[in-house]
Amino acid sequence: HIQRRDPIMKRTYLVIISAFFAIMVIAIAQTQVSSVNVVGYRKFYVPSNGLSLVSVPFDPVSNGTNSIKTLVGSQLPEGSIAYVWSRANNSYLSAVRAARVGWTGIGSTTVLHRGDGFWLKLPAGLTNVPQVEVTFLGEVPDPAIDQTSLVQNVYGLDLVGYPYPADWAFTNTMLYSNAISSDAIYVWTNGGYQIYMKNARGSWVPSVSSLTIKAGDGFWFKSTNSFDCTDFV
Repeated sequence: HIQRRDPIMKRTYLVIISAFFAIMVIAIAQTQVSSVNVVGYRKFYVPSNGLSLVSVPFDPVSNGTNSIKTLVGSQLPEGSIAYVWSRANNSYLSAVRAARVGWTGIGSTTVLHRGDGFWLKLPAGLTNVPQVEVTFLGEVPDPAIDQTSLVQNVYGLDLVGYPYPADWAFTNTMLYSNAISSDAIYVWTNGGYQIYMKNARGSWVPSVSSLTIKAGDGFWFKSTNSFDCTDFV
């Protein structure tokens, strides 16, 4: 014989099934939101006979902190040096790569925020390799929810970088739009500085129309007018 289901019971089944799928959709959506950040990397090279001026383009992984210890780690040989710029002291905080204990010195544990710049230098006696590759890893910030200041209270000389892992036109930054006469940017290129300065007529000499700040590169900015740089730079 054929069993006939009660219409009320049938509607109950449909409600239960619909509720189950609704819960699954919500769970999937929450999973997708919680994994917005993506881990990225940036490679560069430290020359054996010079310095590299670099910066931090990533957020730390798993809500940790960025420092010379976490970013560079054991990628550079014993005797390598890092010079971390301290805005508070207007001076360098150094760190040295030791043989068995890793990085030592106050600069080794100094917290590095996105947009902070610093130098890396190989030991003087390293002559068997022309350069050493270093890779920075971290979480790619979401520009929609992770806005930050490049520099707070920009004044005088500051060692900074673009705090996002992308090349960016200097003319699209607040450093450019807030600059006044005598402000300047010092870009480290091939072992020396290329200096761009804004003159009294409002022009940059040489022109910065094609100047691009590369991801992970550091540079000096000199300001004579104190301001907060709060765009996503």
